[in-house]
Amino acid sequence: MNILFIFTGGTIGSAVSGDYISTDSNKPYELLEAYCNKYGFGHNYSVMNPYTGLSELNTGVTISKLIKCVSEVVNSDKCIYDGVIVTHGTDTLPYSAAALAYALGNRCLPVCLVSSNYPITDERANGVDNLHGAIKLLESNAMTTGVFVPYRNHDGVIYIHRASRLLETMAFSDEYFSVRNMYYGSITEDSFETNEDYSEQEDSLAPIGIVKLSDVCTGIMRYHLFPGIRLEYPKEDKAYKCVLLESYHSGTMNTTYPEYQDYYEEMYKRGIPVYLTGISKGVSYESTSLYEKLHIKPIYDMAPVAAYMKIWMLMAAGRKCDEETINSSLGGDI
Repeated sequence: MNILFIFTGGTIGSAVSGDYISTDSNKPYELLEAYCNKYGFGHNYSVMNPYTGLSELNTGVTISKLIKCVSEVVNSDKCIYDGVIVTHGTDTLPYSAAALAYALGNRCLPVCLVSSNYPITDERANGVDNLHGAIKLLESNAMTTGVFVPYRNHDGVIYIHRASRLLETMAFSDEYFSVRNMYYGSITEDSFETNEDYSEQEDSLAPIGIVKLSDVCTGIMRYHLFPGIRLEYPKEDKAYKCVLLESYHSGTMNTTYPEYQDYYEEMYKRGIPVYLTGISKGVSYESTSLYEKLHIKPIYDMAPVAAYMKIWMLMAAGRKCDEETINSSLGGDI
């Protein structure tokens, strides 16, 4: 098997220096050495390094660099690789993962994003095991395609997540989960095993491909809802194209407060759609019955990060971006 490693920095490519963790150009190779020492490594590999940095410093431009680098390899007629492994920091891992899933779609050469919760030399680090998950996935006979995130949580299991379904970690946590805990598979007894409960729709949208994202996303006003939040009206010189709300965990939000109702009505009059993530179809609380009246458009069963990246990338690509398009499957997000 021939593997391409794309090193981008992050904790998995960092070292402790004094009171701080910073990137170290030697650490990616120490990752491979540590992997060889623990598991052995019998495959050919090449290395690319489009940029190096801590992932919390990522912007739209950084994500675009990664999309371009991976896309040019995966979509090349002369591609010699059986899979691509991207090393990445944990802080913005779900954003880059979703971006690659939407750029490449679900029928591409397998791509895995591998991270570590601590620097590799720390005994608590899961980076070597996460890399093991990626390699075992690539070695499997599952005819696997698309973009994935292997990650070992504190239960000791290396889960394989669809990149477009990854949720952000909670504060003070270093564990990752998929939407509805619907992970793609896991590593069991040193081999990849599919999750029998996992299901996904075929891509109904064409992959978005290489896009040029700006440093700052000015087209989306994104809110994580909380009691007392103030919703900002767009200024004429800084108008945005949509509002993206993240509901409470039960798919609910405050639909009765007059100031919020006025805000949604004004957005509707201005032609600015208001989307809501974190919601599923089916029986819900009474407060959700007002969504239609308030012109709130649900994005069903999609990770909030994925919805954000999907809208941003569709806008940047000049593609149609409405309620139907956003709720259409791409990269295994539904």
